[in-house]
Amino acid sequence: MNLKFNDKNIFPKIGMRTVKTGIGVMLSVLFGELGIVNDSIFTVSASVVSMKNTVKSSFLEGLMRIAGTILGGLCGYLMIMYLGKSSILIGLGVIFIIYLCILLRIQDSVAIATLTFASIVVGSGASDPLAYSVGRTFDTLVGVIIALVVNYSLRRKRYIEKIQFNFHELEDLYINLVKDIISSIQYSRLKELSDILTSLQSTHENYIDEGKYSIYTFDKEKLEAILKECEELYYHMYGLSIQKQNLIVSKRLAKELYAYGINVVDNYIISDNSNLILEYHMSEILKIIQLREAS
Repeated sequence: MNLKFNDKNIFPKIGMRTVKTGIGVMLSVLFGELGIVNDSIFTVSASVVSMKNTVKSSFLEGLMRIAGTILGGLCGYLMIMYLGKSSILIGLGVIFIIYLCILLRIQDSVAIATLTFASIVVGSGASDPLAYSVGRTFDTLVGVIIALVVNYSLRRKRYIEKIQFNFHELEDLYINLVKDIISSIQYSRLKELSDILTSLQSTHENYIDEGKYSIYTFDKEKLEAILKECEELYYHMYGLSIQKQNLIVSKRLAKELYAYGINVVDNYIISDNSNLILEYHMSEILKIIQLREAS
């Protein structure tokens, strides 16, 4: 494969998550230099693990990691105090912590919980168990909090705009596929339509969730209306798919459909006496397309 230096793919731009991770590490090290944390390696590790692309994911998973850090710290302290430490006990302790995280539905905190636990049990040495456990737990908690603060402080308006742009791209793809399926009577392609609808629903959910943590305004109602219309389109397309043996369309409807890029002349029977069920579904589809293209 020949690579050219003017190829944009060779040197991709640095993403926002990369920048945020760098800032998080810088602050973690700085906290160590200032004496705010005892061992900044745990703060750095927690900050890197906790940094996420979106505010929502960082916030929710950050809360889970705080819980996981406290859980790991508590388990580590209890093991040192009452069971001692050995390779077998540490292994069993890790299994127990993972099980607890699953039981408490904080699976995303497994890594940070086991890291905190292991750092306390392995590294305690001759130190006071309580002081060491509190110190390691605190160092890790600071890293998680740094990631939360950095991610929230650098939340992006463009991210919301990107989600919205992707949604409208999917909407256009969906509408064009509807037109193509009707014109070519390829109703076997409804699976493609279903896949795009699923992507629309997922993108809409991401948009709503991320918007809760955004300082920027976003048009939730508009996207909800579009999604509802796309779901209605799929219902009517399914209705058409079971009428494919009786493809009779009225002249009036055929003309109206053609005006919006749907050509039924070649593959349907054009008659004054139409299939009423097919006519109903097509009329409803046309209404939705008219609304979408007018907006």
